[in-house]
Amino acid sequence: MNRHSVSVLWMGIVAALFVSSAVLTLDSASAKNMYAKPATQAAMSEFLIESPHTPEECLGALDAISGQGPKALARWNFGCAWGEHVGWAIVKAPNEQAALAMVPAGLRDKAKIHQVAPFTAGQIKKLHEQH
Repeated sequence: MNRHSVSVLWMGIVAALFVSSAVLTLDSASAKNMYAKPATQAAMSEFLIESPHTPEECLGALDAISGQGPKALARWNFGCAWGEHVGWAIVKAPNEQAALAMVPAGLRDKAKIHQVAPFTAGQIKKLHEQH
């Protein structure tokens, strides 16, 4: 095998490892939608999802969110253990409807979606100067 062939072989191996590791890190929902994305991806915004439920609905709500997989569950924080039966998640999505679609279907009717963004110290200073 000549030197060029060995280089091409190594580049192929590295590319295969990169692609396989990227695919392995996708959750099942992302993997299903990977090929459905348009060629130009929409700008992503941050949204705070607020998903209230009653104490009686609590385990069902937790099961529904957990059923979306470990990556989805890791996005959520809950106040249930302290008597506030609400789940909160900060997600990136192209719009409010896409953020709402991240909430399990049975919880969407009560969910509230809030677009959020951080402020820099400079932005806060400008806001004070305008008022």
